[in-house]
Amino acid sequence: MPETECKVAVPDLAPLARRLAALGAGRLGGGPERNTVYDTPDGRLAARGSVLRIRRWPGKPGGLLTVKALPAPNPSGEASGGGGPDRFKVREEHETRVDDPEATARALEALGYVAADTYGKDREEWALDGQRVALDRLEGLGSFVEVEGDREGIGRVLAALGLDPARHISENYLALLRGAQGRLPCPPP
Repeated sequence: MPETECKVAVPDLAPLARRLAALGAGRLGGGPERNTVYDTPDGRLAARGSVLRIRRWPGKPGGLLTVKALPAPNPSGEASGGGGPDRFKVREEHETRVDDPEATARALEALGYVAADTYGKDREEWALDGQRVALDRLEGLGSFVEVEGDREGIGRVLAALGLDPARHISENYLALLRGAQGRLPCPPP
């Protein structure tokens, strides 16, 4: 099923959490997450814009297996559901809960996938106007708001939060983290 989202970097999440509460948003939960991204040894999934990930919540049972891919081209040859002046990110997304994330990881490895990277984040999730709002904090990267839903609803939520959709970031967190690592100053010899 297609996933449409808009991610915006913000300096501080606390005022946004207060604003969501004032707007009557429902808090869905939150806490720390550990995400392991899998790929082929030669990086074919990342090269084509796909993500294969197992998400775990430390101290909680189970996990979530997620596959994200670019939408299939429509008959005109353009990617369906994407683009547009707002440049929201649109991906096909398939998720399923898994009882045993470690067994799922072993199954992926048996199929030839390797754990390409792992990253953690703290996420607080809300629901507003039929949209899902995530307040994310990643160590070494910063704070972000992700709004997921339909284009019009995403626009309404961003406006209600005082966020500009033109500041949308299309890279996923792993790409942002890798880019930030590449910008870190080199240690002296």
